[in-house]
Amino acid sequence: MAESGTYIISFWNGRPYMSSLHTVAVDYNGISYATYNLKGWGNISYAEPSEYANNYICGYYLGG
Repeated sequence: MAESGTYIISFWNGRPYMSSLHTVAVDYNGISYATYNLKGWGNISYAEPSEYANNYICGYYLGG
């Protein structure tokens, strides 16, 4: 995730293989990352990728 743009990332919610898979969108502007995670109806939260890096499964770069 070194190039500016949008990524789709999947990671384990808890213990790998023993918890649910979670998928979020990540924006990188060349300086900072924002992770968008729809919670509930219309509420959007964001977090740094370091919060889920240890549970990372896969990701896709969508472009800038």
